[in-house]
Amino acid sequence: IGRKLNASGIEFGYHNHNFEFAKAGNTTGFDILVANSDPASVSFELDVGWAAAAGQEPAALFNKYSGRFTAMHIKDIKATTVPNTALKMDPSDVGAGRLDWKTILPAAHKAGVRNFFLEQEPPFATSRLEAAENGYRYLSTLVA
Repeated sequence: IGRKLNASGIEFGYHNHNFEFAKAGNTTGFDILVANSDPASVSFELDVGWAAAAGQEPAALFNKYSGRFTAMHIKDIKATTVPNTALKMDPSDVGAGRLDWKTILPAAHKAGVRNFFLEQEPPFATSRLEAAENGYRYLSTLVA
């Protein structure tokens, strides 16, 4: 599919949730997707919140699959999130959760990410605009 779309000038990418990290023997669905897709035709957008909700370390994923990611969803989770692959998380405003953005963001950039999207899952503790403002306020304090 990626090759066909690329021939028409369309880039093909895949965005994860947490169920892609369910074990499939000695591997995961995410590992299978990356291993069985052509880097020239398929890129990945890592949703770090969903990856973390699955018990994955986002920076480690960026390091493991460097060059395969072009985008990421900047999303945070509370420490109360129990690792799972059943589409469950306790979302948090970015910067108020448990994710280490000072490690994740440089790893993402080094891996090739150039498109960053601030996102939050419901339920929202604040309004959507407040969540965006809080995330922006936190991220703007980080130094590259």
